[in-house]
Amino acid sequence: MSELLGLFSKLSEFYDRNLLWENIEELYENDAEKEQDKKNADSDDVPLSKLSAKSSVQELPFVRRALNDSQVLSTLLELSSAIRLLRGETSASYDNTYDCWDEVVKVSPRDSYLSFVYALAGLAAVDPTSATYTKLSIAVVNAYFLSLTIPGAKGFHIFETEVIAHCLQVFGLIERIQHPDVARRMSKQQAIEIWVRFSTFCDDFKLLLRYVHFNDHKDTRNLLLKKLVDILYMNHERGYANMYSANLHAKCFEIFEEFINAHNGEPEETLMKLMNMTVFLHTYAPKPKSNYGSFSSNDCEHISDWFIKCISKYPRLLVKVLSFYIECLVTNPIKSWKSEQTQRALEYAAKYDAALFTKCNESSVEFLCEAIYADEVMIRARAVDLISRILQLEAHVDWQMFRHEVSDIPREVYLINELIKSLQDCNNTIKLKAVQALHVALTKGSPTTVKILSEGIRYTKYRDIGVELPDEPRVRKNEIRYEKPTALEPKYSFEGHGLLELAFMHLPEYIYMFFFQSAQSFIRRAGIMFVEQLVKLNPLIIFNTNFVAETTRLVDEPTALVRKQTLLTIDSILGCYPNCYPVVWVWCKIVAPMLHDGDPKNVEIAMDCFRSRVLANLSGIDQSNKAEHFMPWVIIRTMLSTQPRLYLQTCFHTALQQRMLNSEILSVIESHLLTSNSTEAWIVLNFVSGKIKSKEPDALIHLFTSLKSWNKEQNMLIALEVLSNCIQDFSHTALNHAFNHILTQIREGQIIPVLIGKAFDLLIHIDNCSQSQASKSKNNKSNPLELCEKTWLLELHELLEYHVLSGIADFPDNRAIFMSYLYSYSEVNLQTRLRPHHTIVSFVHKYMSVCLKLPESELDLENERLFNSMILIAGRLSLRDAVTASTSCMIYGSILRTIDRPPIVNTIVVALTDLCKKHTQIVERIIVHVLAKLFSPYVVNRIETFKCFEKLVLQDQLKLRGSLLLALMAAILDENRELATRACEFFAEFLSKKNSTLFQKCLIECPFVFNEFKDFDGLDSFSDTGIKSPLKGEEKRKSRQLLYNHLMTSVDEVNLVLYFGQLKLISEKSLRDASMKTPEGIALLKDVLFILKRVCQLIKEQKSTTENKDDEGENDKTDDATAEANEATALEGLGVGKTPATAPTGSTGRGRGRRREVVTMPDALNILEKSLIFIPTIHKCFTAHSDDALQKAFDDLGHALAKRFPNLVQYAQPAGFWRKYREKIATPLKAKQKKNPKRKVRNPNTPDNPKANSTKIGESFTCDDVDDGAADNDMDIDEDLECDSAAESEFCSDYDLPLASKKYAGASPQKRLRLSDSEIPMEYLFNPKI
Repeated sequence: MSELLGLFSKLSEFYDRNLLWENIEELYENDAEKEQDKKNADSDDVPLSKLSAKSSVQELPFVRRALNDSQVLSTLLELSSAIRLLRGETSASYDNTYDCWDEVVKVSPRDSYLSFVYALAGLAAVDPTSATYTKLSIAVVNAYFLSLTIPGAKGFHIFETEVIAHCLQVFGLIERIQHPDVARRMSKQQAIEIWVRFSTFCDDFKLLLRYVHFNDHKDTRNLLLKKLVDILYMNHERGYANMYSANLHAKCFEIFEEFINAHNGEPEETLMKLMNMTVFLHTYAPKPKSNYGSFSSNDCEHISDWFIKCISKYPRLLVKVLSFYIECLVTNPIKSWKSEQTQRALEYAAKYDAALFTKCNESSVEFLCEAIYADEVMIRARAVDLISRILQLEAHVDWQMFRHEVSDIPREVYLINELIKSLQDCNNTIKLKAVQALHVALTKGSPTTVKILSEGIRYTKYRDIGVELPDEPRVRKNEIRYEKPTALEPKYSFEGHGLLELAFMHLPEYIYMFFFQSAQSFIRRAGIMFVEQLVKLNPLIIFNTNFVAETTRLVDEPTALVRKQTLLTIDSILGCYPNCYPVVWVWCKIVAPMLHDGDPKNVEIAMDCFRSRVLANLSGIDQSNKAEHFMPWVIIRTMLSTQPRLYLQTCFHTALQQRMLNSEILSVIESHLLTSNSTEAWIVLNFVSGKIKSKEPDALIHLFTSLKSWNKEQNMLIALEVLSNCIQDFSHTALNHAFNHILTQIREGQIIPVLIGKAFDLLIHIDNCSQSQASKSKNNKSNPLELCEKTWLLELHELLEYHVLSGIADFPDNRAIFMSYLYSYSEVNLQTRLRPHHTIVSFVHKYMSVCLKLPESELDLENERLFNSMILIAGRLSLRDAVTASTSCMIYGSILRTIDRPPIVNTIVVALTDLCKKHTQIVERIIVHVLAKLFSPYVVNRIETFKCFEKLVLQDQLKLRGSLLLALMAAILDENRELATRACEFFAEFLSKKNSTLFQKCLIECPFVFNEFKDFDGLDSFSDTGIKSPLKGEEKRKSRQLLYNHLMTSVDEVNLVLYFGQLKLISEKSLRDASMKTPEGIALLKDVLFILKRVCQLIKEQKSTTENKDDEGENDKTDDATAEANEATALEGLGVGKTPATAPTGSTGRGRGRRREVVTMPDALNILEKSLIFIPTIHKCFTAHSDDALQKAFDDLGHALAKRFPNLVQYAQPAGFWRKYREKIATPLKAKQKKNPKRKVRNPNTPDNPKANSTKIGESFTCDDVDDGAADNDMDIDEDLECDSAAESEFCSDYDLPLASKKYAGASPQKRLRLSDSEIPMEYLFNPKI
């Protein structure tokens, strides 16, 4: 007898010959029911030790004997070793004589053996902390599985699927021993022993799968697979418990290799089953984490590594399985997955694709190129995500033979082409993912991807149409600048570049069109980031595309994050191409507004950019040998020419506050005062002078007195400001020198007229400084009146008066020196407060009168310059003398009536601004001529004139009423955007600081004034209706409507509703006043009807009057929705008497000091309801008037009222007039009540309602929108099934089918995905329980 039979015979001594394994199964089931009943009876927080009550199986005699007799365990271990030895590779597979169940069943009966195995296998589940239980359970299960390898196991029914399933429960020990409660009650050695036994058990598992065929027992095979897969899930979820856990993890992959042998089922089916079981593993990291250090393992720690390893063994099968995984993941991922899980699964899909391409020359590129055109948004999104990950992995076909089957064109070419095309996708999510994929491909892509993108962009010769570049100033002496490069000669190092040439050519255009102009801020930001990479690869994008124009538009970007990214992008490009003028120009355009940004972080970034590009690159002229060293001066020059001076001044002031400027940088700036950058250097010194001290301040005075070149006039003007600012830093010797030098120049008539004002300021400043020092030394206070009695000033006045009087006879031959004397005389006269000499005043006035009579052709440049000078001098001489001012203003008025040349008009406007402060009444005489310049064809005339009136009105020098108010309101509609914006900002400031109810009153009066309707005596803001209106006439109707809309945005809803009180006035005038039938009266009526229609569209939907009355009955004095305007005051302003219904009950009139009555919305609606009766009356008066536009205005108002106030219109009288409006609105109301409520979605094509004081009146609001937009605002819009915010789970498969391709019938044939031809149906389910 062989050793095997002896061990079975020895083991059979412990059998119970009277029991079947089915009887043991019943006992275990009864124990499970009792335990469940006990759990339900006890509390939920019962310790695990109390739950393991004594089992009835333990009371069986043979079980008690096995627990108490150690020979049972040793026999089981010996039996396992004997079978393991027989199955070893060195020995024969089996002995035909004794190694078969024909012989074994004689010494070990089948039923008794199975009952023995069934009983002991379940002990581990009873008490996992008992060493005896766990050892016996693992040993008997191990022995049983090895006994299945003995020939005849299936024939003698030793292979029982229920017994195998029961034995597999021992795998639950692996999870239970990691439970904290169990681990506390068992020794560390006991746990290690269990891990070691399971490791041995897994080795025996491989023997089982080699010798036992499971092709007819797929359920059992799948159960075996599930237990192993559960181990993998547990390790990925919790991490390796110890080194034995890592070892067991690796053995699972070895067992998988045995499963895919043909005798255990079709390999393709087994692989597909395993993929479905492990699909959730693709959401975990590639390696399980470990809290106990790193453990050495084999090359497979993730299921993806094992699948890739199997490609060498089953290439055709793995191509199908892995391609199926990729297709399912793109078209139909697991429904319950979160976004980050799907992204992790896509990483493994890219890994599979790279492995298939490397080993099998198979790729999912063709599939992805079709999936990217799918109808469903989420399919396109996942396709783009997978393409992005594929482009980051380097993969080449690793074939030595059959190279003819390998394409010479890299697969990356096709993927990049599709990504660029996806930039045009209609969905924002796809566009965002596509541009991010291209950005990542450029920065983190594989070498092949980076090479294709870099060469494609670098070698493309961009040739956009209509490219506009800023006018580049000429290159100054010794200046180094980045010049426009020549296009590179294409030298591609990859095949298939022709497929991408067109895509690369249009790439910048796509970014500008679909990203820079997108309504979504995150789309714009992504486009800006990508453009930075493009420009750095090919600088021709700056010069040959619309880069400058498109980037400059981002200056008005409303989102702080996008503004920040724009600045960072342009600053980075400028660092790459220093002193490139187009980039410098854009940089200045963007940095300047950012210095006043509402976000403090953006201001900080802007200052950091200014420091790095300007301050950090300032170098002396002797050390300036790079483009970076010349760039600061180009930036300063460009900012001064493109932006207000305040922006650059803010930069340097902030730099001083943050201590970015020091004496060394100041010395570098001073060293450029004698170079071609002298003007910029003087300007910078002007910004910082008086705030930081120079090392040698007296040297500045020497430089000023010796100025002879480099834009001398401008430099001297700025230098005078610098000297005045830092006068306390100079020595008395230097100040004396400067004083004498300037005074000598004035006495000799050598000083340039433009410098005279600043020069006199410096002289007075030096004199005051001297007087102050003298006062301190004498310890007495000087009398301020003595400042007018300065000896040198009086002597200079006398001298200049003599030179001017004596020079009049020789004028204009001596005009250079004469004008210098005349300018100086006007300044000194202003300082001394003496009356100007009448001869000089007469000469100036006479010269102006003569120039006024000159024909336009004789006003050449020199004559015009002298004319302007005389205008200024006349204004200066008029400041102290009312008689002179009266004559000057009269001449100014004559000039304004005759001449419209911008230099002359602007000079007069400036002179009048100063005169108005001293002689307001005199200036008001010619105000009508100045107002006419607000309608000049020259934009500069209109802007400067508006600035003049803006300043005078806000300083309360002029009252905003009458013609002035009308002209300034018309400026809101000016075609010049700068002027229109300035006008809107002016009125916003006036409303907030001066008169908040101005627009409310204007809304009542403007229809009469705009149309020049004369028979109206209720004006307040306008003196009379005799004002000439620039907005009169049918051709100006749309302009008037735009202005009305702008006025209404600043009026509250209660006062808007009160405007319906105008109907009574219009009704009375229509019945009695024949002027209402004139064109002016009809235009007035149209405007009023338009305003009433807009009122209906602007206010929110209110309750009906009856409902309001019920509410008032409950609470008569509610404070909700109060208004500032008084109902009585509103009606009095309209010329309407207060009706008895609206008068407050029990009121005897408002006494002195009594609080003004407040009109609420219910009161206003009451007035509206009572005003509806006047609409049919007015309409009847104009029935004979055949004007389609007037009838349309009535209809529009009727429809608007019926839509906003259906309850009021329902009972309005006469019924015949209102019937057509009721019928039109009744049907939609009934239909809406029957329909299920839908979520309202804003129509992207409908512009937002214009905000109060909008600066883009013409763009944000048009008359067509007014007429037609109201009906669309409240329309129910169906939701877009492919909206960007849709959850990804809405497009995924059901949870019970982990992997299944998705067919979507809605797709067109050309967009429907073409999946694998051999799709394998999945009829089994998998749901891991961790």
